[in-house]
Amino acid sequence: MPPTATAPRAARAVDARPHRAVGRTPQARLEDELLALLVTTWAVHTGRRPPERAPHLLTPEELIDFWSDDLTAAPDSSH
Repeated sequence: MPPTATAPRAARAVDARPHRAVGRTPQARLEDELLALLVTTWAVHTGRRPPERAPHLLTPEELIDFWSDDLTAAPDSSH
């Protein structure tokens, strides 16, 4: 899915990486679709906005910030 003005922000971020139409295997295209689905689902579930850059350009800190689960990030000291 090429980025458009009406595409969700998560989808635009995922599609921001360079497209390599020539030589892309069906497996690689499926992985791209799965990535878009997972990022969009997590963004909707958590309310987090995915970084503006393509996933392969993100730093480890940016990936952790987006994917971390606030409910499991710190151990509960009340037990």
